[in-house]
Parts: sequence; structure tokens; C-alpha cells
Amino acid sequence: VTTVSKWHKEKLSELNNNVQLIYNGYAPDLFYKNHIATDRFLISYTGRIESSDIKDPSLLFEAVYNLWQTNNINPSNLRIQFYLIDENSKKITRYLAQKYKVENFVDIFDTIESNLVPQVLNNSSILLLLANEAGQQNSPHGIIGTKVFEYLAVQKPILCVRNDKSYLEELLANSNGGLAASSVTETMAFILEKYTEWQQNGLTGQDVKVEFIQQFSRKYQAQQFVAIFENLLQNSVRLKTSC
Repeated sequence: VTTVSKWHKEKLSELNNNVQLIYNGYAPDLFYKNHIATDRFLISYTGRIESSDIKDPSLLFEAVYNLWQTNNINPSNLRIQFYLIDENSKKITRYLAQKYKVENFVDIFDTIESNLVPQVLNNSSILLLLANEAGQQNSPHGIIGTKVFEYLAVQKPILCVRNDKSYLEELLANSNGGLAASSVTETMAFILEKYTEWQQNGLTGQDVKVEFIQQFSRKYQAQQFVAIFENLLQNSVRLKTSC
């Protein structure tokens, strides 16, 4: 059995002692560092928001509101961009943006063609990863989707809200990919740090651990699958020989 996260491997291993972990990954021919200077500071999210129990942007919205009220940012040059797949995701985003009084910072777009996603990521100043604390009621378990690996591949700062206090936090720490935020204060500090970098350079970047990230490329994952099948074939040959 192959699975895509440590949590799933641990659970499946209770039933089957031959479980292999091969992560969701990124296509290296599409997702790579190609940073572009922009005239606005862009915080970007692409995908779906099933519910705020699973993906909770409230820490980000609270942080942006506080930074706005203290005159550290303004909506003329800081935008939060949501490229959303469905109407439910848009409804949730609009509701929360209004609740936290940051709707004048938020742009909601329809989802875009997959071939345009790398450009959006490389144009962005911060890449938004939405999560929630693992183990809480209605919260997710073991979700490490393709998005985080695509984010890491373009080497842009990742802001994960809310900290899952589990495998996403571990992945961001091991890759030096960004921040898994647990409080408004640290979210504000992270945004201000990157905002200052953007003001100085016109863009931002993240000093990720490139060798660590390369294990999540589809090329590497193909090699993992090859190794599994080669091992199966060798075992099959040995069985036939012994019969």
C-alpha cells in the first residue's frame, strides 16, 4: 500500500505492515524559482476552502486588521488574493473577511488554469496555506496536499494559518519554508518582516533547504515507485525460483 502522509501511513500500518509513504509532490518542470518584482504586496491562496473548521484564515485577517489600524499597511499596496474553485469557498471567504473587517484588502477570483498557477505563486510576496489544529473537533488529520510542495518549490515565504501543530508545522520547520502561525502576534510579525523586504527589494524570497525539498519532486517520486516495483519483481522471481 502507498499513501501520501505520515499520519495515513501510521494508521494504515496498524492493518498492513507493508505501507510505503510517497508524498503528494510538485512537477519540477512547472514549479521552480522565478521571482518577479511587483508594485503591490500580494498574499495569495489558490484552491478550495471546505469549511473554517478545516481551513481557517482568521489569524491572517485579524493580523491584517491590526496592522491596518496601526498604520503599518494599507489596502492600496497590500492585497490578499483568493483564487477559489467553488462558490462555497467564496461565500466562506467573504463572510470571514467582513467579520474581521478586512474586505477592502481581499480580492476573490475564480480559479485559474493550472498552467497559470506557477506565475501567480512567483508573483506573490507570501503564499497562504490554510489549515487548522489537528486533533480538534471537525479538524483534519494528515492533510498535506500538493499545494504546500508547489509553494516550497518556488521558494516563496509560506504563511500557514492556523498552525496544525502536526506534520505541516514539521514540514515547514524542516524545509525552512515559512511560518506555521499559532497567534495573531507572530502572524503580524511575519507579515511585517516580509512587507519590509518587499518595500526594499520589490519582491520577497525564502531561503529554503533546496536539497530537502527535492525529495518531493515528481521525478524523485517516480524513482520511489520504480524501487517499489523492482523490489516486488525481485521477490516474485525468488519465489518462482524456490518453487
